[in-house]
Amino acid sequence: MAGYVTDFQGRVYEGLYTAAVAMPNGIWVEIVTDATVPNGKKVQPLSAAYDPTKETYFLENEWDVDYTSANPDVVNYMCKPKQFVRMHRMLSGEEVIMSLEKALYDSLNVGDLVAPAAGGAVVAGGETNPLRVHEKLTLWGLPAVRLIATANV
Repeated sequence: MAGYVTDFQGRVYEGLYTAAVAMPNGIWVEIVTDATVPNGKKVQPLSAAYDPTKETYFLENEWDVDYTSANPDVVNYMCKPKQFVRMHRMLSGEEVIMSLEKALYDSLNVGDLVAPAAGGAVVAGGETNPLRVHEKLTLWGLPAVRLIATANV
């Protein structure tokens, strides 16, 4: 997975939480309670028990990628467990570009509604936390979509 926020209404990031597990850049995450960490909360990919009425964030730790190397590995970058993460809560009108599995990419059309889903990808539908597919493209050699938030996510 890979991805980043591309069109902001407000450039506000959360950076006070650490990763519960290793996570790729460019996925949807949630904040969960964990009494074992200093502030009592950590970040994880959206779980199967994810409540779409709660806040959802887009993980964007791109500054940790080593861009000074001859071949920066943006696609395979992983946030390490207990590493502080940078994430953004999407506002209506903001855009994000994220890579998708090929089968999901092939099933979507421009104009379709999707929503954040368990595991951090998206799922067709989008009745809650809707995102509209604005464009299908290639991101670092991967199938990807540009999504526009049609409401605060």
